[in-house]
Amino acid sequence: MYDAEIGAHCTYKYCKRKDFLPFECSRCGKIYCLEHRSCKAHECPKADIDDVQLIICPFCNARIKMMGAEDPNVVFQKHYPALCRPHLAVPETKERCAADGCYTVLNPVNTFECKACGGLKYCLKHRFSDTHKCVPFKKQKMASRLVNPPKPAAQLKPTAGEKKEDEERCPLCLMYFPITQLFEHCSKAHMVK
Repeated sequence: MYDAEIGAHCTYKYCKRKDFLPFECSRCGKIYCLEHRSCKAHECPKADIDDVQLIICPFCNARIKMMGAEDPNVVFQKHYPALCRPHLAVPETKERCAADGCYTVLNPVNTFECKACGGLKYCLKHRFSDTHKCVPFKKQKMASRLVNPPKPAAQLKPTAGEKKEDEERCPLCLMYFPITQLFEHCSKAHMVK
């Protein structure tokens, strides 16, 4: 009926309660009940040994590992002169709704991707085609070709001669652009508003 072998007593000095689903502390290795399973609750003497925290450098946005009870100021002083690279910091940009005049920040919960527009992302308010002036992607592409028709091959003047390694050709105007600027060029020069 009742098996006395099941469970274990909590080793916290003021508890000693028998728990049928005991927890073993990963730091000190002792057995504790549900109430005293956290290091803080049972005043674990080895709580800070494996404790790892990250601080974020305000200059380069790097994550700096801080072990145990290290002082954050000392860790930062080690990082700054040797490892800090502020010029490599990538500013965090927030994706916003593609509807005109809407500045809603998109996240996984409020994002809707319109398949007809070619994958543009909208907030929940503008998810329906009549609220974001939906133009199917194929029509957009054809309309942009009519507004800005590609130049004949004889009139082409490729930038700086031949294609460089990091450049791609715009499919509409056939000009070469660095890969990082190609999307910006296409959206400004060839998109119909």
